[in-house]
Amino acid sequence: MYILRSFEEEKNLVLEKFDLLYDSIQNLHYEGKMSFSKNMRIINETVQQLKPILANHMNLDDQVIFPFASNNIPILEPMINFLKAERNEFIAQLESFEVLFQEFIQHKTGVANYMLLEKMREKGIYVVCIVRNHMQAEIEGIYKVLDQRLKFVEKKELFRLIQKYMKMGSGDDRFPFNRGRVFLGEETFKQEKISGGMYGRRKRYDIQKRFY
Repeated sequence: MYILRSFEEEKNLVLEKFDLLYDSIQNLHYEGKMSFSKNMRIINETVQQLKPILANHMNLDDQVIFPFASNNIPILEPMINFLKAERNEFIAQLESFEVLFQEFIQHKTGVANYMLLEKMREKGIYVVCIVRNHMQAEIEGIYKVLDQRLKFVEKKELFRLIQKYMKMGSGDDRFPFNRGRVFLGEETFKQEKISGGMYGRRKRYDIQKRFY
């Protein structure tokens, strides 16, 4: 399942960031002043790193993946709408967490700060749970279906659209090249790059062997 492997890699990166965020929040509570500056720095850096990663993922989904999925497999439309609504929820919750974090910075000591820390912990747990569920639903409900039901020529077209999107200067180019590898298969992807075009003309590939 080449498509699934690509998005699993992306999911793992995002979840690693959220796990780091969660652990740092917990450490902020249990370690106290001993590692206060370290945990505050990690929380701030992790949130700032997550925002562009999530934005790139959402933009690519909205402009390429979801429209392609909807056009080629119309029964995915309800799932796409659900995922968009759920995504809006966890983005709002992440923003809410960031607001709490900024408030926490302003209150150095006292009861108010302890209460904010507890709110941050609760919000962090909630955000991590939402994101985990969302990404699993996206993989199972969209990418797995694409992987199973798209024909090879359709996978190539999806890869072409992703590359076109990237050439327009949108998003982070790390994931789409990974996606290219897994949409087409590693050897096919290399051949496409060597040939200088989206679709290599030098060699015919055994589709049954490579992709199924």
